[in-house]
Amino acid sequence: MKNEEIRKELDEARQAVGGMELTGHSNTLDAWLRAAKACVSVAEKDLAEEHVWEIPSLAKEFMQYAEPLEGYDHLLNELYCAVRRISDTVFEHPRIKLRLLEFRLLIVNRIECMTGYELSESEDLTEEIYGYSRKIALADKGELDNMETVTDGYGRDPIEWTQRWEEVVDEANKETFAALADTPRTPGFCVRFWQERAKILSTRFALTWRTPVEINPDKKFEYEKYPFIAC
Repeated sequence: MKNEEIRKELDEARQAVGGMELTGHSNTLDAWLRAAKACVSVAEKDLAEEHVWEIPSLAKEFMQYAEPLEGYDHLLNELYCAVRRISDTVFEHPRIKLRLLEFRLLIVNRIECMTGYELSESEDLTEEIYGYSRKIALADKGELDNMETVTDGYGRDPIEWTQRWEEVVDEANKETFAALADTPRTPGFCVRFWQERAKILSTRFALTWRTPVEINPDKKFEYEKYPFIAC
């Protein structure tokens, strides 16, 4: 689907569920599932177009539609696919990511109960949720020095787990991409992006953020590690 069609689908899905009470009837279930899946499609499009600041609100909206559908067994497979896809679009918002992971685990557990089989993903999700929960708890207590923030061999600034970070990072990303709109997306773009964002976070939001280059001076950065920017 084209960009305009994807966004039109979400607008129409929103209108369809507006004021609608969710019942067990197929027409209401289909409407809510349609809205949830439309959020996923738009989020994926926003990620591809570097409109990452729009994704967190879409993830929250997705949960509004998806969570009430969890009790319907015949929708579990579609819900699982949807929450997995939208989880892959959320970056730099650990609290939103945690909520999505918890919902994904709930769906996996429901599928396990329904089928009578244990899924290996359940253990992986449980471990990931524990890691997110622990880091968020440490950040909320201001214990950033006690936090392990190395992933796949790359360290990140612990401030990225704070509530303040999540409050400002979307606007900072929006302003950064605007400032670099004419900058070619060459392999070194990520370094320019991080430098510009650090400046914006400092001057606009009084937030000191150490870039991945500062924390990992001997590392090379690959696109796969930071998929929402061309690196």
